[in-house]
Amino acid sequence: MVLQNSMLGVTFHDEAKIKLSYDTLFFVLSKHPIEIGKMTESFMKIRYSMIFILCFVVLQAQAAVGYKVGNTAPEFKLKALDGSTHSLTALREKGHVLVVFWAVECVYCYAHIKEFNRAHDQFKNKLTIAAINVGGEYKKEVADYAKDNKLKYLVLSERLNNLDVGESYHVLGTPTVVLVSPKGKVLFYGHTVPDLNRWIK
Repeated sequence: MVLQNSMLGVTFHDEAKIKLSYDTLFFVLSKHPIEIGKMTESFMKIRYSMIFILCFVVLQAQAAVGYKVGNTAPEFKLKALDGSTHSLTALREKGHVLVVFWAVECVYCYAHIKEFNRAHDQFKNKLTIAAINVGGEYKKEVADYAKDNKLKYLVLSERLNNLDVGESYHVLGTPTVVLVSPKGKVLFYGHTVPDLNRWIK
């Protein structure tokens, strides 16, 4: 099932299995309920203190690397449609990297193609646009889409590995757009095309 949200301009995919670690923690705990009536007040305090500590530790571990602005962008290494392999580290050596998570069935991704093509032409020597398909489509379908719609930028299509990368960037819907600096920091995270002139001179 795919949900199109016209107000946000985002396509949400039920295939996305992105969950914040503290959500997962509470889910696990809920699978093993303890009858409230049998809890002593002291035991409840200990239980919730442990939950707080675990959540704090998990969030601290995620603080340095992640999807938020200022974080270090998670590394990836994926194959392009022509079979060549590209890593985020290698792409950053050429300048800024605009990572675009998209899907063939995403109407909003289609609507932004012209903008991405213009950005590709305008910042050709300072920016690499890396489009990572997270819709679960097979390589041929992605290749046909790229050809039919005249995508000028780099398209990375390694089906299952792409989904893993999407998970590391907490992608819940498409398009999700992430601008990464040459030093590897997340400068922008959203669902629209950012004003690249703000960062790229």
